[in-house]
Amino acid sequence: MIDGLSKIAVKIKWAKPFINAILFICVCIFIFIIFGSTSFAADDTYLIPSLTALIWSLLACSFLYTFPYVPDKTTKNDSFIKCLKIRLLRSYYYLLAIIAALSCFAVFILSFRMITIWLRTYL
Repeated sequence: MIDGLSKIAVKIKWAKPFINAILFICVCIFIFIIFGSTSFAADDTYLIPSLTALIWSLLACSFLYTFPYVPDKTTKNDSFIKCLKIRLLRSYYYLLAIIAALSCFAVFILSFRMITIWLRTYL
């Protein structure tokens, strides 16, 4: 499971600058809406979409910065200490993969509900 996630993260490593740019733009819009005093900020129309994009880009950033560095499986020639270290690291990545999957599921449900509320309110 984590080897597949590692391969996916390595293949889409090129998307880091785009996801970081989206993250930065969403944070700026969110802060501007919360603390701004102009008419654009007074009308919180874009608060829910910016928050949704912010959450998804945070999830994508955490995926892209975590999973490319999964250690390879142990071989028969490795020492006991090295095997133990690799197994501990891989178990840590398994835990992170489970947390990422649960987070993705929770963010999906949260996004669906937030966008539904936003569409009902503003359209």
